[in-house]
Amino acid sequence: WVSKRSWTFEHDPHLREDFLQWAEHLNESEVPKGVNPLIVKGFFLFVKSCLGVSITQYRLQTESKLAIEDEASADPVLSWIDVPLPVIDIFDFPPKEVARQLTLAASILYKEIDAKEWLQEGVDLGAQPGSKSALLRAVTRFNKVSEWIATLVVHGVNEEIRAQIIRYFVHVGQECLTLNNFSGVLEVITGLTNSAVTRLLQSFEKVPASVLKQLDHLKSVMSFDNNYKRLRDLLYRSALPGVPFLGLYTSDLFAIDNGNPDFLDEDESNEASNGKAPAEGNKQADPPKKKTNSSDLSSSTKEETSTTTAPSTSSSAPRVVNFEKLRMIAKVILDFDRFKMSRYQIIPQPIIVQYLRDHMYILPEDDLYELSLRQET
Repeated sequence: WVSKRSWTFEHDPHLREDFLQWAEHLNESEVPKGVNPLIVKGFFLFVKSCLGVSITQYRLQTESKLAIEDEASADPVLSWIDVPLPVIDIFDFPPKEVARQLTLAASILYKEIDAKEWLQEGVDLGAQPGSKSALLRAVTRFNKVSEWIATLVVHGVNEEIRAQIIRYFVHVGQECLTLNNFSGVLEVITGLTNSAVTRLLQSFEKVPASVLKQLDHLKSVMSFDNNYKRLRDLLYRSALPGVPFLGLYTSDLFAIDNGNPDFLDEDESNEASNGKAPAEGNKQADPPKKKTNSSDLSSSTKEETSTTTAPSTSSSAPRVVNFEKLRMIAKVILDFDRFKMSRYQIIPQPIIVQYLRDHMYILPEDDLYELSLRQET
């Protein structure tokens, strides 16, 4: 009746409102024993789709408070009713399942990164649509997700809604950490620490203190201090599968490439073969201690992968290849490749996958900040 007779609601707004309220009540009520709660959720979303109204629009119209499903009660979703949903909202999905689908998508993309991509000279990490490089696409995906999160927050119609969105994505970030998706954690942090978001002080005041504490914890885990020391320790202890942060590896490769020559004089080569310590340049430089934003990963990695040490032709002394430098480079790449050896046991959810593919609306940085100024002066 809903799908084939939806025109009956167009001429009876009271019937439409009553039906929407009934569907909302059915979705929020305790599910009878023996009934799959996913079917109830799917019916609820299906009704909203057929009537052409998003969940958030309907809840705002009825002045009902947005409710985010408690992470503790959000069991892993194994199946999801597959119906067309032309109008959908991020709040329609549990934060836990959004984190799972983001993690699955990232892990699949990371498996496509070939070792040779780390060594290409002059690579432009401002990946263009249709780029064949999985590394470039992964960088673009990171920036897109973080910018999308910032856009969603700033677009919130009022302080309460913006606070709910912040809370939602803190839960997403926390679940990404549980899944060892460290790239996803930093996507959330980057989005929520965007300058257009952090200035929304009135919105952050309405975020529960416990949620802000969780956000601080995520920031401390992904801190750049001491050359990502906490993150490196966590990566070392974490069991597979996982999704590492690309910036950590590009930072290491950049330090190795700039601190070590491609070739050594014969005397230097003999010293290395005799077990003497590598040159001072072998020490990894600490990355700049600044707040990461949505363009940091792209801009820094562009500089790192495009820098090479050209062999000098002016010296007449015999020279040999600096195999110690190559060994250090190989160690970094192999450390990344170990995350490609296992896979997540996560089943793709078509509705969420489609949403994350087709509904990542992003405002340009200047427009986003201008909107932020209008939201809170």
